[in-house]
Amino acid sequence: MLIVSDMPLQGTYANDGLQGTKAVQIVLRKRAFTAGDKTVGYVSCDGAAPRDDISPAKCRRAGRAYVAAREVVGVIGPFFSTCAVHMMPALNRAGLLEVGASNTYVGLTRGGPGIPGDEPAKFFPTGRRTFVRLAAPDDLQGRAQVALARERGERSAYALYDGVDAYGLGAASGFRDAARAAGIDVVGFERWNPTAPDYRALARRVARSGADGVFLGGYVVSNAGTLIRQLRTTLGDDVTLMATEGMFPITVLRARAGDAAEGMLITLSSVANERLEGAGADFLAAFRKATSQNPCCYTVHVAQATEALLAAIAASDGSRELVTAAMLKLRVRDGIIGDFGFDASGDVTPALVSVYRVTNGQQKLFDVVRNP
Repeated sequence: MLIVSDMPLQGTYANDGLQGTKAVQIVLRKRAFTAGDKTVGYVSCDGAAPRDDISPAKCRRAGRAYVAAREVVGVIGPFFSTCAVHMMPALNRAGLLEVGASNTYVGLTRGGPGIPGDEPAKFFPTGRRTFVRLAAPDDLQGRAQVALARERGERSAYALYDGVDAYGLGAASGFRDAARAAGIDVVGFERWNPTAPDYRALARRVARSGADGVFLGGYVVSNAGTLIRQLRTTLGDDVTLMATEGMFPITVLRARAGDAAEGMLITLSSVANERLEGAGADFLAAFRKATSQNPCCYTVHVAQATEALLAAIAASDGSRELVTAAMLKLRVRDGIIGDFGFDASGDVTPALVSVYRVTNGQQKLFDVVRNP
């Protein structure tokens, strides 16, 4: 039987995808490519599209290919939530398990602010759940930012989103609703145009609003560098800039935003390397030895997804149906990311959000918020 990973192996996010592939390999080699009494093979697939775009057609083709390969019993990924949107229905019809290590779009598992009314039902045409994820959904990232904003004594915020897909709007909507519930006045909510030559007029509108903080829902490749530079120029250093993991990788953010990124608070729905213990610390050491790198972003979650998938295979007869059933019931103790399980929607529980501050061009752990 086979497991596959679907990650970007080229373009802006290539390092994330290549690290994820290495993480899968490290776990499989440690387990001698076995799950219980079963031998497991692995295929790494490139989920990237040219110019860092998400290709719905490619995502659908990949999903059909995984379904057609009867040896495949589980898919780790895809890396992007927007690709998962197009891949999930085919996998669900085939009963093929999908383990999201980095998918944070709320609508993949449940409804919420900014989520269309037909989601997540349209991703599960059979009515059965075949998707679980290890990353906390975007609305929890927004709640984490709101919790910290309240601690800072901020009373108003402005929310922006890039509008290129459901991700940015969902993230910004989650932040907006959490802020309102916490008594923070949302003084603006609008889209930034990723193809605009400049954002000076937008920055002036934000300044006139008197917002204490600005939340950015979207991707660093959506011309966010220009937006951040002009916001910082207009607003100064006293206004907090907040964002979700779409602003990573840090090298790209730093290259595009320069010093304007300094002090930004960016959430990531993964366990920070600094907080890894036990099996997590063991994986961290093994990864550093194999790559001479620190695992970035969701690499640790990819490793945990692999461990969980092997455990589900071991607890089943190896059929797609029973591998999926075993995963939905899985409860992990002392795993790479600690203790966890999945709720009825397929979301990881307990949820954890790491918050990083951009400091001297690097991402430095600022805080960890559990179950925001």
